[in-house]
Amino acid sequence: MSSLSKFMKWAVLAAVSIFVVAFIGGCGNTEHFAGEWIGYGKTGFPKEMDCVYDVKIEKTDNGYTVSLDRSNWELKDIPDPGLIDSIVNDDNQQYEWTTMKEMNLKATEKDNALTTTTENPLTFTYVEKDGTLELSFKDYSHQDEQVTVQLHKAEKGEVEDFKKRSKEDILKAMTPDNQHSFKE
Repeated sequence: MSSLSKFMKWAVLAAVSIFVVAFIGGCGNTEHFAGEWIGYGKTGFPKEMDCVYDVKIEKTDNGYTVSLDRSNWELKDIPDPGLIDSIVNDDNQQYEWTTMKEMNLKATEKDNALTTTTENPLTFTYVEKDGTLELSFKDYSHQDEQVTVQLHKAEKGEVEDFKKRSKEDILKAMTPDNQHSFKE
């Protein structure tokens, strides 16, 4: 009888130990924001150009650091057009891949949302049902328009794939009267 009693004590102790380790490990694993995230939206005036948002979020000792790149093909004036561009391209413009960067923004977490401490704050809300982030901010260049972008965990090469795909879309939309070159 005493060996059965010892066995039960050890079994209960082992079960409690496993539960405690799982509980402590689970408590430390609530990090939703850190990592690299990708989302798609529109930019330009009016919102005609497809763009990609590449967001990197790092946990720090006193909050978070956020870096955001917004990239898209933008039609720009050619500073010194060559002969071919002058003939083919009446308005001397070409598409150029541009990236707007916001680096090392400090952010704090509250109520399942991460908000940067900048004049125009970016807010990232964790969507638990699908493990995504919702980025929202005011676009002051468009009459304080509220912009919302769904972000998902980044996959390798996703920005380059978007760059190629959006270039193909622009080329398909060109007409004989509206031809522009691309500066890589």
